[in-house]
Amino acid sequence: MLLQKGYGYADLKKKSPVDPSTTIFRLASISKLFTWVSVMQLQEQGKLDLDTDVNRYLDFQNPAGVRQADYLAQPHDAHRGLRGNNPLVSYNSAGGGDKPREEIIDMFTDRYFPGTTNRTYISLPRNELSAIEGVYESTRREDSTKAKLDGLFSQRTARVDKEGSLHLGDIKDLRNHPIKWKPIGKDLWQEIDGQRRVFAIRGQGGRVVRLAYDFPGVQSQRVPWYEHSKFVLIAVAGSLIVLLAVVLAALIRVGQEDVFA
Repeated sequence: MLLQKGYGYADLKKKSPVDPSTTIFRLASISKLFTWVSVMQLQEQGKLDLDTDVNRYLDFQNPAGVRQADYLAQPHDAHRGLRGNNPLVSYNSAGGGDKPREEIIDMFTDRYFPGTTNRTYISLPRNELSAIEGVYESTRREDSTKAKLDGLFSQRTARVDKEGSLHLGDIKDLRNHPIKWKPIGKDLWQEIDGQRRVFAIRGQGGRVVRLAYDFPGVQSQRVPWYEHSKFVLIAVAGSLIVLLAVVLAALIRVGQEDVFA
């Protein structure tokens, strides 16, 4: 280790400095650059052949038998997918959430590592189930630009129905059916007839503050009541109505003064 030093704040509001030993940063697509550079360094050292069957470097066998190069992501464009003559499927961002990307990946991985379909759901008291309920927004968002306004229209409400199933906003599958989750452990929810999971992260005091998904690059953060989209939009509408009333009252008063003048 040549240098270990933190820069900036881990929490700007609390002025907590970055601790290089404990502070965690979500690298997301930036991690692809480290992987790509490492692979190319191994290739330069003669320890890895990009044109060799990938099974040579795996501790399991891939029946497809493709080249290592076909698994390398394009370094200049993290969203182009995999290079080679294979079909391209973007799978590293939230931009294709309404596309069949996720189900394609599930089917592809199940071919080599079949997922467990039998799930044992558990029964929890209503107060435990309702702890997850609330309004959430993505942690992958703009907070210091005008684009923050877009967040008002992308907030998602978590609710638990009478059967104890979790609903997250209007999330639906490719057949346009609402996706539901059932608890399989404390704060851990499993998609009914699916593979996706939701984990409720609790903060100080035991309150659920974030939701974690299968994709590690983004979570959902609980929105304080004064930032709920409904509250903000109602407040804005009320303010505009009051402003309009004041302007109309001023115009009426000016008109009356002109009449009596």
